[in-house]
Amino acid sequence: MKALIFDLDGVVADSAAAHRRSWERLAAEEGVTFDPRALLGLTREDSLDVFLGARALDAGERADWLARKQAYFQDELAAMGPDDALPGVRALLAEAAAAGVPCALASSSRNARAVLDRLELRAAFAFVADGASVAHPKPAPDIFLLAARALGMAPADALVIEDAAAGAEAARAGGFGLVTVGPERRSPRHFTSLAGVTLAELRDGAG
Repeated sequence: MKALIFDLDGVVADSAAAHRRSWERLAAEEGVTFDPRALLGLTREDSLDVFLGARALDAGERADWLARKQAYFQDELAAMGPDDALPGVRALLAEAAAAGVPCALASSSRNARAVLDRLELRAAFAFVADGASVAHPKPAPDIFLLAARALGMAPADALVIEDAAAGAEAARAGGFGLVTVGPERRSPRHFTSLAGVTLAELRDGAG
């Protein structure tokens, strides 16, 4: 393992909760019932498709709904601060920096840079890829391949840290090492949280 590639939502920050609350505001306005878990790891546009279910919108309506959801997320983003980084993330990034292990962030969210700025973590990542960086989002491996190239690493030399099914599938498809975190085990190498997790443990897949 010569490099780390982090997902954002559910790994670096609980921005997934902010997105969920934003979608819930839109759902309340429009009378939509949805499963927030089904949106994890998806792009904004793909999330809207899942959110809508069988309901159809024309292009103008889709743009309006997405704009409102984004406005609600900006409200959530304004309330974020450094304390909203998930447990263990800062310590792991600091250990990686001290060990000369470069880190990238690869997120389906187009708000990734703004979230990192609010967390004061932007400088910890040598490269940031977001939902606008590639044509084919997760579960395609493109965003992780882009991040690896930016770090000058082969996929086999980079370890992806993910929480979502789409991201785990993307990492496997790209030939990356994979560790998953969060309440749901998505790989044999899994931690419920990054709190207290070290580089050595990531290499070993202990936890």
